[in-house]
Amino acid sequence: MAPVPLSAGERAGRRRAAWVLGLVVALALAGRLAFALTRPAAVAGDEVSYLNCARNVVAGHGFVFTPPHAVLSFFLPPAFPAFLVPFAAAFPPDHLARAVAIAHAFLGAATAALAWATARRFANPLAGAVAGVAVAVHPYITYYSSQLLTETLALFFLALFLFLYLKDDAGPARLAAAGAVAALAALTRPVFLYPALAGVAALLLVGRDVPARRRAARAAIMLAAFGVVLAPWAARNYRLSGRPILVTYAMGTVLYQTNAPIAHDPSAPTLWEVAETPAYRAYLKTKPPTDVARELAFQDYLSARARAIIRAHPGEFARLCGRRLLHTFALYPSYASTIPMTPRLKLGTALTASYMTLLFAAALVGFFLLPSRSPRAALFLPTAVVLITAVHVVTIALLRYRLPTDLLLCITASVGVGVSCDKLRRRAAGSPK
Repeated sequence: MAPVPLSAGERAGRRRAAWVLGLVVALALAGRLAFALTRPAAVAGDEVSYLNCARNVVAGHGFVFTPPHAVLSFFLPPAFPAFLVPFAAAFPPDHLARAVAIAHAFLGAATAALAWATARRFANPLAGAVAGVAVAVHPYITYYSSQLLTETLALFFLALFLFLYLKDDAGPARLAAAGAVAALAALTRPVFLYPALAGVAALLLVGRDVPARRRAARAAIMLAAFGVVLAPWAARNYRLSGRPILVTYAMGTVLYQTNAPIAHDPSAPTLWEVAETPAYRAYLKTKPPTDVARELAFQDYLSARARAIIRAHPGEFARLCGRRLLHTFALYPSYASTIPMTPRLKLGTALTASYMTLLFAAALVGFFLLPSRSPRAALFLPTAVVLITAVHVVTIALLRYRLPTDLLLCITASVGVGVSCDKLRRRAAGSPK
């Protein structure tokens, strides 16, 4: 059967879509490449950990992190070190960081393009343009693409998941792909375990016009694909530890590091001093003398200490969580007192605050309009935002940990802008809808 020729209006619409997509990709690449090409060659902070793990894989030592005097098998999620492996094998140290940052720039452009495609299909062409541009020029997402950290890869997987998942008539193949991508996101940042399960629950709960058996089948397909991709790593962890560790085992570290100060005990050991304390050494003597047993014991001990401190100071813990929540949704980053507030930095701060204000306001409108677009998205998107935020509010509230939330807000904000403008146009034209 011969294809039906496109009308003049359809051809014009496709040309406009291609121009908008090209603009989105160009904006995303321009900012990210600018940061990539000017970043220092040296790595620092958490970048060292991921690159250390990748180099161990290249050397044949497996997925282990080797800080001084330790071998850690469960401290890092595997996807980002795996992403770094070919770079660690192919590039000398002086060029490796910039090569990864350049690759991140293209991943970031793909993420913006996926946001454009998701919102365009989900609402209308204007929503697609808003989502794509919002992700392309997002100041924090753009900056962190130049770092050897998990955020850029995780955001790409999240954007791909949203593209696959936010389609109410998605068939079995699409839902299976969404489940697999959600597992890859969780293997990049374990916090995505919770939104993935929320996505399965939304499939099961939403759609009263769909028979319960069909809803259950769709949820089972996505959950099965999620489990199949996650299973090899979880099996590896169980084989090494004898415990059901789905991705990582580092909750003790993150709980103790950020919550121990609420005890207001000047003599309390810091995270880095715990291993040298007599109490911990006595505890360690009760465990087998292996690297795995020591790693598990350290996390168990820290987790128990942190939970005891939280139970003893619930009010202070609640106040600290409140401060972390405010920090998470700050309109602009805070600066150390040693950083001079140059005119350029002041301008960047003002632009960032303006961007965030518009994003939050448009997203709030979008949350109210979501039920008219998709009941499933209306349940999933705010639930995912709450889950991701809650995990970091009780542990570590770094600015970069908010980036998945901001990507979700970009999609939601695009619905707010696109649908609102569509309603205004209809009202101006005298349409009853």
